[in-house]
Amino acid sequence: MLTIGIPTYNYAIDTLLVQIYEQCEVLKFTYEIIVVDDASTNADIREINDKATRGVNARYIRQAENLGRTATRDTIADLATYDWILFMDADTLPHSQEFIAHYQTQMKLSVDAVFGGIIYEDAAPPENKMLRWKYGRAREVKSAEKRAKNPYVSVVSASFLIRKHLFKNTNPHTLNSYGLDIRFAQRLSEEKATIVHINNPVLHLGLESNEVFIKKSIEGVKILARLSKQDDIPSNFRPLQRFYRKLKRWKILRSFMKMVRANEQAILKNLNSKQPSLFMFDMLRVYHYAKQMKND
Repeated sequence: MLTIGIPTYNYAIDTLLVQIYEQCEVLKFTYEIIVVDDASTNADIREINDKATRGVNARYIRQAENLGRTATRDTIADLATYDWILFMDADTLPHSQEFIAHYQTQMKLSVDAVFGGIIYEDAAPPENKMLRWKYGRAREVKSAEKRAKNPYVSVVSASFLIRKHLFKNTNPHTLNSYGLDIRFAQRLSEEKATIVHINNPVLHLGLESNEVFIKKSIEGVKILARLSKQDDIPSNFRPLQRFYRKLKRWKILRSFMKMVRANEQAILKNLNSKQPSLFMFDMLRVYHYAKQMKND
């Protein structure tokens, strides 16, 4: 028995719903699909999603206000009938025809959460979305074997299976911000949850523009800094934090900050180009992380 939960905001999920429904029907097991719209502003997309849920054993619920993906997932968990929940982001599609079947197999094992991974299209996107595509392919696409070496650090929540009670205990639903996967992963670690990584990825289609991705990423590292200062996550949990600590230990943090500040516009110009540098992107993120660590 499985609940499939899809939070969505201004994104059409008709194709995703059809694929999930068809796979579930082939397996002939008990399931439900819950779609929660996080107060989408696009009326056309709302209509598409409303119609798409009909006839595919799905419930469609609209929230009165925008709460963010993390809180919307919490709403889905409250509505879920079954103990197992498969969360899927609206802007993804299953990579395999056996996508649901692979997760169904894991439900029979003594595990608490299962992460299938993520992939990106091979063809490069337009220049204004190049940074998100390049970052995703370089940093997020990992085999199950590689992810399993650092199981909590490697959590990517675009698609994952989890026991409902564990999700309710670990989901940071009171926060509405980009980058909360880090806190979720740390809570799983604190709960000593048995998590498994498998090769069962979703294809990520909803690439943000360079401008939006940079803005969200800066917001994410600021959240990371706050969580670190509050001791909600270890100060060395992410590579970015470890690099920051090295700069402090080597007593070159101030020089680093001056260098990035002086070249910030040039860095942003590069990140909006056809060939964005992930090294420069990292420098920008560390810079904003350090600023937040100093300001809080």
